[in-house]
Amino acid sequence: MNRTPTQESSIDESNRPSAWRDEGYRPESAEWPQLWSRLQLGQPLTGTVVWVPRPGAIGIGVDLGLPVGGFVDVLHLPLDSTRWPAQGTTTDFTIWWMDERPQVRLMPADPRYRREDFDDWIRHQNTVAAKVFRTGGAETRD
Repeated sequence: MNRTPTQESSIDESNRPSAWRDEGYRPESAEWPQLWSRLQLGQPLTGTVVWVPRPGAIGIGVDLGLPVGGFVDVLHLPLDSTRWPAQGTTTDFTIWWMDERPQVRLMPADPRYRREDFDDWIRHQNTVAAKVFRTGGAETRD
C-alpha cells in the first residue's frame, strides 16, 4: 500500500458491516446533529473494536457506547495488520473527524495501534483534525 501525506480516504457505504445498519448505529436524522454538537475534534473516547472486516484493507469499527459507531481508517493503522487492535479490544481513541454522516472517525490514542510513520505523517497533514491533534487540544464548532 502506498500512502502519501495528502491521501484522504472514504468509506464505501454499500459494503458496510451489518451492525452499522442497526438502529444503534444509525440514529434518526434529528439525533445525530444533537450528538455531533456535543463532540469535539481531538476529544478522547474509549471504545471497543466490534469489527475488523478485512485486516489490512479497510479499517476497524468501534462501539463508543454512543448511538453512532466509530471508525478508524486503514490509513491511521499500522501497515502490519497483526498490530491492529483485535475485535473485542477496548482502548482509547481520539476523534479525528465528523461530518453530516452519522459516524465518528477516530485515531487510535495508543501509539501501538497507529501507523508506523505516524510522527512524520501527522507533521505533513494539512487538515483541521491534524492541527488539533498536533496541538493536543479540542476544536469546537460555532
